[in-house]
Amino acid sequence: MIRSVLSILVDELATASLRRSKYALTYDYDVENIYLQLKDINVAELEKPRSRYDVVALDVASATIHVGGGEIALAAGCVVGKKLLTYPSLIKGSANGPPFIGAPIMHELSLITNKYVMLGVRYSEDPDLPEGALTHDVRIALETHLIRGAPEVTSREGILLVDGPIHYSITHPKEGAMWNIEVEKLNESRIKAMHEVLELGYFPVSVVKRVWASKHLARKIGLLDTKDVALIASIISARHSKFSRPLIVGPIEITERKIRKILSYVVVPASKYSRVFTIYRVEVLKDTADALGNKLKDVMSHLAYSTMSYGTSLPYKIEIADSVSKELTASMASLVELMLKVKGVPVLYGGVSIE
Repeated sequence: MIRSVLSILVDELATASLRRSKYALTYDYDVENIYLQLKDINVAELEKPRSRYDVVALDVASATIHVGGGEIALAAGCVVGKKLLTYPSLIKGSANGPPFIGAPIMHELSLITNKYVMLGVRYSEDPDLPEGALTHDVRIALETHLIRGAPEVTSREGILLVDGPIHYSITHPKEGAMWNIEVEKLNESRIKAMHEVLELGYFPVSVVKRVWASKHLARKIGLLDTKDVALIASIISARHSKFSRPLIVGPIEITERKIRKILSYVVVPASKYSRVFTIYRVEVLKDTADALGNKLKDVMSHLAYSTMSYGTSLPYKIEIADSVSKELTASMASLVELMLKVKGVPVLYGGVSIE
């Protein structure tokens, strides 16, 4: 199924007229209410978890392929529970399901979208279409689809780990741009899906691995030009010169675009003999935090000790979902790139990027 869909895509691209965007997307951290002081940021060692949790993790990877004057997007997702599922399926496929390819082509094709997923406006009809819009559009929509489907493979009161933030702050620099409307609708659908999962008795927890540019915590205390990782490193150096157990920095409550959420940074030492550690951010909706109550910190412990015991940089099942989704996406991208070259469609040197 995958090969036939990709073959149709390549045939369309061979006759398509694509154009290069003049806009690039940026990250906008809209964090309200600066009120914390540095001394108020809580840092504590995490004890081993008291409870066992049924954990399911999901991730969606994406690839951008730059061809001629434009770009196309590919995405693939993985859900890891007691068994491993992928979308699109490696074993069997179906013409039904959300699109995993985005392309600014004229014809509508099965599993390929040529329009904004939420707005329904063709990419080619947006004069301000920014670079990366197709990739983010398809990936975020597919993540939401998997969030809604994940309860089918876990038990009630299980933890649903979602790779990525609760809310995407990827904005177009032009005020009123179509992308800004699209990403807000994508975010609304994503948060609605998390609430639906919570109402069914499951607990959605977001794990953000790319934290080097994050400024949530720093902005909360008014350090607008400081990044969270640098701030956390300095706090740890001052308060915990040596630590062999994972640390939690937080939790703190923030409101971002009227969305209330609780975030914490989990710091996991590589070993008790070194100062090397990894950091990732854990986010939950305020409603999820309220539903978990006193179990929230124990869930953080579960994630931290899962990371440390397996020697990974992320909770173990997120690490698997991340790896599988990237491998599947990379394989699809390599196949498309080869098929494009056979058809004589120019692929820019270094024109494939995967995240």
